[in-house]
Amino acid sequence: MNKSHNALLRMLLCFLPLIGIACFSAGCGPENCQARFLASWSADGTRVALVLDPDTDSENQSGLWIASLDSYAASELVVVPPRHLCLHPQWSSSGEEILFGVLDDSEQGRSDPDKASTFSVWIARTDGSGARKVADSRTPEDSKSFLAPNAIAWGKIPGTVLYQTAAGEKITAVLLDLNAGETREFLPAPADDYSLEFSPSGESVAALLMDSTDHRAAVYVAGSAALNWRQIGSLHYDQDRFGSYSSLISWSPDSSSFVVTEMERSASGEESEEAYLRLFVAESGKSRRLCAAKTNAEILWSPRGDALIFSGAARDGAGGERGLYRVDIITGEIVRLITDDAFSLVSWDSQDDRIYYFGSYREVATQTAEEGSKKNMQFYSCDRDGNDIRLFGASLPAEAEGWSLSADGHRAVVYPGNGSPSLVEFGSRLAAHLPIVRRGISN
Repeated sequence: MNKSHNALLRMLLCFLPLIGIACFSAGCGPENCQARFLASWSADGTRVALVLDPDTDSENQSGLWIASLDSYAASELVVVPPRHLCLHPQWSSSGEEILFGVLDDSEQGRSDPDKASTFSVWIARTDGSGARKVADSRTPEDSKSFLAPNAIAWGKIPGTVLYQTAAGEKITAVLLDLNAGETREFLPAPADDYSLEFSPSGESVAALLMDSTDHRAAVYVAGSAALNWRQIGSLHYDQDRFGSYSSLISWSPDSSSFVVTEMERSASGEESEEAYLRLFVAESGKSRRLCAAKTNAEILWSPRGDALIFSGAARDGAGGERGLYRVDIITGEIVRLITDDAFSLVSWDSQDDRIYYFGSYREVATQTAEEGSKKNMQFYSCDRDGNDIRLFGASLPAEAEGWSLSADGHRAVVYPGNGSPSLVEFGSRLAAHLPIVRRGISN
């Protein structure tokens, strides 16, 4: 192994007393620069799979790590060659296997005459006993779909996996039967881009099939097993949010409905600044606008399914100011909970019905003028009315760009704009140091 690889494996979980937050850090080379990681939780919420953010410099070798919250050890599970990236780790329901993709970011991998990038789909056993490649595929170089959720995923039919593939100049998704080795179309039709999301029950799936010319998306819904797709609407999607690792589709806890942000278009076809939250009922296909709102990131449902929260700007009854908002599902009434210019929502926790978020940004001077200024964020929680605000943890460096919640919603891995991700537990139990256990499976 080369020095760069050895340096990258020096990843630690730092114990920060009193705040219940632990930080992963990784060396990216001799200079030990910080790398960004993305995370995926096991179904039981006891283990986290970590891969490098695709935006991290892929000159270095990268792979897939597993951090255990029971044994407090992080182990390297998969090693990939230089200029290859592990992406989209997905745990099996049993927790015994992880599905993931390996993107070839080398010159050879990006030299396809059809301007497509090559990637492969793998399954690794989490006990370290083996990994196998199950498919090869391609994705258009300019497609944002590969950065969206469910570009690679386990199928809801046992023994199947779902992955993205190029279809001429468009893109689609196929379902692979692992036993028979056969594939079939998953989406109703190829598209310029797409976004899909399974319902919490796993019985339904919603998809947006996008036309990049006019930025319009056809809205489809189907049973996850039958794939009996029905188009139930169309809308102009939010270009700013697509391809940002967060889903454009937010299902209700009972899987009966979902919300999508739609953009207003003028008579001339130009996109205006107006954005709305549209609620779709999956069974009937009916939809209605809830309110005028421009969201920053994912929309979270209350545990009871009676309200939404989002960070951004809302117009109806709120003056268009930025902040943290709650929207009543029945009436569409908007309440501004907190006023601020920047928020990152993490969880509406079902245990205590509290909302966890990052806020209260402040500028911090840096040591050198070249670095400019950095932002610090504070981790807070509040009740559903925006009251009883509590400081949950100390400052974390940089702005939070995303997060991954455990299935029970009580833990999260938060990854900032630059730096290493943090493990957050919504409760009093503190995280502990995670030593690295060297255990690799080379492909």
